[in-house]
Amino acid sequence: MFIYGQFYPMWRLTMSTNITNIWVNATTFASREAFDILKQPHENLFDIHESKTVETFTYGDAITKLWRAVGLPSKTGPRFSAVLLIVFSGVWPHLKLLLLQIYWWIPRLEKERTTCFYWLSTFGKWSFADVFVVCIMIGVLNLDLYLNPENIKEGLIQQMPAAISIAKSRYTADAVCDDALKMTCANETNWIHKGKCAACKKFINEMYNHPGFAQDRGKSIMNGVKTSGDGHVSIRVVGLSGIYFFCVAVLLSLLMGVMIDWFDHKARVRNADRRRAAAASLSEASSLLLRMENGNREDGFHDEENNSIRRRNSSEQQRRFGDKIKSCFADIKWLNQRLPRSYVMNTFYLLLIVFTAGTAKLVYLAITEDTMERVVKGAIPKLSHEILGITWYRPYSLWSLVRVSGAAGGWDDLLMLTFATFAVFGPLIRCALLALTQVLPMTKSSHSFFTDM
Repeated sequence: MFIYGQFYPMWRLTMSTNITNIWVNATTFASREAFDILKQPHENLFDIHESKTVETFTYGDAITKLWRAVGLPSKTGPRFSAVLLIVFSGVWPHLKLLLLQIYWWIPRLEKERTTCFYWLSTFGKWSFADVFVVCIMIGVLNLDLYLNPENIKEGLIQQMPAAISIAKSRYTADAVCDDALKMTCANETNWIHKGKCAACKKFINEMYNHPGFAQDRGKSIMNGVKTSGDGHVSIRVVGLSGIYFFCVAVLLSLLMGVMIDWFDHKARVRNADRRRAAAASLSEASSLLLRMENGNREDGFHDEENNSIRRRNSSEQQRRFGDKIKSCFADIKWLNQRLPRSYVMNTFYLLLIVFTAGTAKLVYLAITEDTMERVVKGAIPKLSHEILGITWYRPYSLWSLVRVSGAAGGWDDLLMLTFATFAVFGPLIRCALLALTQVLPMTKSSHSFFTDM
């Protein structure tokens, strides 16, 4: 499952378009002339309902993109993230399984085996790095664009100089005309086509190079365009089979680690019982041998020896009864230390209660308050916000990220539940158990059970 998840597609970027009866019509002489130059009809109806995959990502793609860090101001952070993905999602899952098998099947020292299982369990959850990255990507690329043609037109009129400047930096006049006229102007020999190309290039060059185009001719053209209708475009990240198999593999690996820890605990308890039984048997054998040696002595001493054995047995019974009494008093003392009267008498215990409550409050705030934000900087994102109304900025809390990560439904719910369990509910449950051990009186064994969870 790990190998399948690392080599097969893990997630895909999808774009869903729902445009209903958007009309863009040229109604004045200036707008119709511009449409004619660009070989566009005077009346344009857009009715689009489709969903398509923009790009598919694999584990290798994620590492490559992070390492190259194209378009990012610094490569240090992305490359460090790439190294973490390689170590914890590429190498560590296989290494953990290998070490589990080695220390389970090959005879090792008991202490060494238990120590190894402890560290494997501690770092085992780091294999979820890929799953958490996908959940964060789902939040980062959760974009919605609500299309209002009239608002877009007004935004374009206001931001036309900036839009022309960006278009000029990215596309030449030849490229714009080739795309608009659906021909390669540089290779055209037909004089009619050459005339259309010349008119198009003249118009584009005027738009690019004339300082007053945006406020004069450009504004006149846009005011002559009438629009209506509405639409919605959404961009989402959706999980694929690779990340689902990888997530299941990590869960099974953690479950296997828990089972092996349980068997290791049973083995240690059984070995301790055997050592105690062997020590008791050796003690009984020594006592029996001593009695047999004493039995070979003079017969007159038999009665005295029997009386001595009875006294020793009676003394042993009294000692065991005394140990039980001491144990009961120890448990009573432990309970008394945890009764409500200690809330006032023990300053350290009060501080411990306050610290536990403060930790629970911090965990709650860490889950519900904003812990990350999506910020997209640059001229193009700013211009698209002004013209199209795209909202790039969006804050996220851990809880809101949980809800977004399962928005697509289906197997993405597995990613949502996994992220929620280990990033949200796990810390909350641990804080609740710590508070429980401080508030409720319980025996020492019960206290140890809850604090070790």
